[in-house]
Amino acid sequence: APLRAAAKALTPQSFRDRLRLKTRPATAAKGRFTLYPEEAAALTATLADDLQRLRDVYGFDYEREWGITL
Repeated sequence: APLRAAAKALTPQSFRDRLRLKTRPATAAKGRFTLYPEEAAALTATLADDLQRLRDVYGFDYEREWGITL
């Protein structure tokens, strides 16, 4: 544990992050990850109130950040 703490203290976080990305196992995602237009419209309608609350209460611009228009 002391050696690990010393190595952590001496190694920059950016290097540790790159090393972690290179040493983790590669995984392949299976499935469909795009929505059909009908699915996107239904999801947007379902989340419309929450999106408006994000904008009005928290000032989050979901249109600019996520490309969602109501």
